[in-house]
Amino acid sequence: MNSQSETALDDYAPAFLGMIMSRLVDEIVAAGSATARALSIDLPPRSMSIITLLAERERSVTEIALAVGQTHAGVIKNMKPLYESGLVTRFDDNSDGRRKPYGLTKRGRKIAAELDHLLKAGAAAFRELFEETGIDLYDAVVRTDAALRRQSMSQRMMAKALPAKR
Repeated sequence: MNSQSETALDDYAPAFLGMIMSRLVDEIVAAGSATARALSIDLPPRSMSIITLLAERERSVTEIALAVGQTHAGVIKNMKPLYESGLVTRFDDNSDGRRKPYGLTKRGRKIAAELDHLLKAGAAAFRELFEETGIDLYDAVVRTDAALRRQSMSQRMMAKALPAKR
């Protein structure tokens, strides 16, 4: 990137935060995928949170969606390859006939145990990164998410953009 384009983008910082965060997410997902492959864990990184939750106990799609902050459709999309590969299965809930929670199969529990090592290594790597940068990015993102739940980014931007246009 040449210095002229860096200057143009810098003039509007942090308006390009989404672009930078998208690149960081891509880097994190790629690193998680590469490390999982190196550890022979055959699991898409975007499904790791589901396996982690189901290792704790059986859960419905609604419960998973609430825990990971995704839509039902997003959870079902990430659940499908887990179900098709035999890592998760659906159960009948004897206390509530309408509820059909997902749980781990024997193979899914084995993957969850292997995943524990990967996630602990990832957490340690992030703590090291946060120490190096002097910023607990996880904490900052969680607090930012909470603030955006109180007032969306769209509302915030509209409040700034519309008065200036009048």
